[in-house]
Amino acid sequence: MSGDSVPYHLRPNKFVEREIFCELLEKVSKWKKLDNYLYASLGGAFLADAKLVNERLGLEKLMSVESVPYVHSRQIFNMPVNGIRCEQIESGRFVSNFDTWIDSFGCENAIVWLDFAKPARQHQIKELGRLLKAMSTGDIAKITLNIGVHTVYQRLPGQELDEYQKVVFDKLKAEMGELFVESELDVTQMSNDGIAKAAMLAIQKVASEASSGDYRKHFLPLSIMRYSDSLHEMMTVTLVALDKKDMSQFYAKTRIKKWPFWSKDWLSWYIIDVPELSIKERTKIDSLVTAHRKDVNKIHANMSFRLANNEGDSLVTLSNYVTHKGYSPYVFLANSKLLPRGAKKYFSHFL
Repeated sequence: MSGDSVPYHLRPNKFVEREIFCELLEKVSKWKKLDNYLYASLGGAFLADAKLVNERLGLEKLMSVESVPYVHSRQIFNMPVNGIRCEQIESGRFVSNFDTWIDSFGCENAIVWLDFAKPARQHQIKELGRLLKAMSTGDIAKITLNIGVHTVYQRLPGQELDEYQKVVFDKLKAEMGELFVESELDVTQMSNDGIAKAAMLAIQKVASEASSGDYRKHFLPLSIMRYSDSLHEMMTVTLVALDKKDMSQFYAKTRIKKWPFWSKDWLSWYIIDVPELSIKERTKIDSLVTAHRKDVNKIHANMSFRLANNEGDSLVTLSNYVTHKGYSPYVFLANSKLLPRGAKKYFSHFL
């Protein structure tokens, strides 16, 4: 995917999203142990997500799916955890042989992350649908999609907004085909928000179709995140396959409804927006976070600078920083135990 060559700690929103995903899996593990789960993903050159789930959750049955030869060669070279099976295949081929792959690892269930960046939404969501159909109760699926409106159509200089939105609507409808839920969408919604809504309605549709032949299997959206990653507007969705009779127990053991990042329905998403701060700004804010026990209003009142053009936006930006502080790459880099000996000095400009 685009961005593979950029390490996670230089993509702060993506970094935070991945940390939150691990926290979600930790919650799911309170309902069902993940020891015998296969973790399969489009891991990129660094296989950072496989390393993280191994360290945080103890998952040992790990697989990366990669179609690009040179990226696959880098995976083999980098190999952050012994035993990751790096397969040079298309994600669609993995999905088509999902049961075979699980059996080859001797696993009962799987966690699969289809991490896409290129805008091929219809194909990618259909691929998710095929995966969901193959999944069993207890399996977890995650998909990351590019939802930037500019990937549908680039607005022309001087083009009127209503004309632009009409073109986007028509092009998106043609692109999504039968996955486009026209009754729930209109021309005036054609922005990043509208593309996200169209994608979620399509995901809801394929999830419903995937469970239609099995009255016991139900797909529950656990977390829907949106964030900017370099020039891309991304959305990532995590689903779990549940037997309907297990839903009450799942909610009770995971306590997912009390989790701040839980998505209560198919159109409730959480936006990750980690602000870029200087070392001096971050040091000052961190001292105020400690002094004022994360009270954002008090912190903001005691800052001699602002983070946006008006008070309201500045407060929102500060709130985003405080909320995501514990998940940020700066916390990771500041902990020297997580860096190789002597490496901290190379990251000093981030700390």
